[in-house]
Amino acid sequence: MHPLKVLLITCLLLAGPYLPSVANAQKSKPPVPVIVQTAQTIEFRDRVEALGTLRSNESVALTAVVADKITAIKFEDGDRVEKNQVLVEMTTAEETAAVEEARSTLQEAKAQFERAESLTKRRLSPETVFDQRRRDYATSRARVAAMEARLSDRILKAPFAGVMGLRNVSVGGLVSPGDVIARIEDDSVMKLDFSVPSTFISTLKPGLEITAKSRGFANLEFRGTVASIDNRIDEITRTIKVRAILPNPDRNLVPGLLMNVNLFKNPRQSVAVAEESLVPIGTDTYVFVVDQDKMTVARRRIETGSRKPGLVEVTNGLKEGEVVVTDGTMNVKPGAVVTIVSKDTDEKAAGSEPATAREQKASDKPAGRT
Repeated sequence: MHPLKVLLITCLLLAGPYLPSVANAQKSKPPVPVIVQTAQTIEFRDRVEALGTLRSNESVALTAVVADKITAIKFEDGDRVEKNQVLVEMTTAEETAAVEEARSTLQEAKAQFERAESLTKRRLSPETVFDQRRRDYATSRARVAAMEARLSDRILKAPFAGVMGLRNVSVGGLVSPGDVIARIEDDSVMKLDFSVPSTFISTLKPGLEITAKSRGFANLEFRGTVASIDNRIDEITRTIKVRAILPNPDRNLVPGLLMNVNLFKNPRQSVAVAEESLVPIGTDTYVFVVDQDKMTVARRRIETGSRKPGLVEVTNGLKEGEVVVTDGTMNVKPGAVVTIVSKDTDEKAAGSEPATAREQKASDKPAGRT
């Protein structure tokens, strides 16, 4: 017999008495302690990042419509004004006199018209006289309206409530039609214009939530909603312009400010698990699911989606209520017996924040950036 075969048989004979004890030792291996978590359904949203520019709700350049000399400026730089408040007055002496003359003529024409109407009804005056007095009365009313319009062109009023910018003229200065005197901005709410890739057009709609930040305001976050979407896509950039409305009660935001925008779209309810429960193997992702009746674990392949701080969306492979291992994944194998030493609380499973805070601070996985 070959010497190697003799050596092998000898080793098996010597180890025979100990083989059952080795098998028994494996069977009596203690359960692996693990920490688990119950998969829950929470809200996820896709996040699109963009850059936007702030604009006032309303913005007007206050300009002169006639050539004349300024006699009074009734605002200071940065003043807040009300609608129809007088801001600038120009030379109005001639126009004021013309208005008074036209109003006097109107009163006389009205009296003559009423007298002629009374006489005509009593057949004491011919119809032709009445018609003449009626024309004179109508002409006088039109002349008064024209004179008042000429006078109003020399008194500039605020078209809406807002804040005044820097004025470009002084009292005594001569202005011409089109000269900009100052700008007035309605900053009660702000319009935020930004562009997003046209690939997201099917999920864009008014009412979507946005958040915006600017370096000028440190970590201060402003919240708003999408108000409107442009009616065409830019042929060069293949993006579409979106306009959101941001409340501005403290008047902190100013027109022209560059802001980083997060647009949240496609809200949905999905199963979520903790990031630490994921077991990546190659290009696939797995979790260990606990069978609480047998207290064993099974490795299951899942598909993931968006993310939140500490949480991962599961799009396929796991159901709400199933228990997964979050701590101890390195020590277990498929079919291993486990013992649950701790169970993550529902609050931790949901992101370690109250529901309202989670909705306000959602930092979903970005879906795109422009």
